[in-house]
Amino acid sequence: MTLNEFINFLPLSVKALLAIGVVIGAITFRSLDGLNRYLYFYILLMAVFEAASSILLEISNSNMIVLPIYCAVEVMYFTFLYNIYLLSKQNNILKILSFGALFYIIFETIYYFVLNDINVKFYQPYAKVADNFVIIMYALYFIYEKVNLYNEQRWDNFRLNIIVLIAFTLTLIVFLPFNFLVNEETGIKFIFWLVNIVVILLFYGYLIWHIWRNGRIRKL
Repeated sequence: MTLNEFINFLPLSVKALLAIGVVIGAITFRSLDGLNRYLYFYILLMAVFEAASSILLEISNSNMIVLPIYCAVEVMYFTFLYNIYLLSKQNNILKILSFGALFYIIFETIYYFVLNDINVKFYQPYAKVADNFVIIMYALYFIYEKVNLYNEQRWDNFRLNIIVLIAFTLTLIVFLPFNFLVNEETGIKFIFWLVNIVVILLFYGYLIWHIWRNGRIRKL
């Protein structure tokens, strides 16, 4: 397999993994608890965004509009995930942070896609940075809360939170120099995108395993 073939294979592997996750979640859905049903909903959302991104790329040769919509949905998803399923007590400061990030993403979307003619060479979105920052803050607060309460009895929740923290911290680092990665021509950008795809694959893989394990255990 050549380098170009390998690079082209990685995005396909993400789509294939999500398809597997959709099937596994559908098979085990009745046996899943509330948290894992909600995690399965995330896999479904990611599969929809992957499909929409591919379709737009084929139709209009550009799928950049998908990124801010994806970020807005992801902020709302993880805000609900932490407040409903993971945190013992909701935190109003984090909720305000979520709404602030959502407002910024909407503003940035209007600025780039409505008020201006978008130019890839000057396109530097921070929607994904805002999205990831909020999720990282929730993950850190989860750790703070559990350390102070000393009542985290379910290791799965703590491990899930650590996986979220690591994945979104790494992808935050990748998306900070977005404009550089789009316009860079020496090949360094492929290292960043490779890291990003590998992190995504591992993150999705863990979530799918988490869903499958929960469904299997509750069936026994």
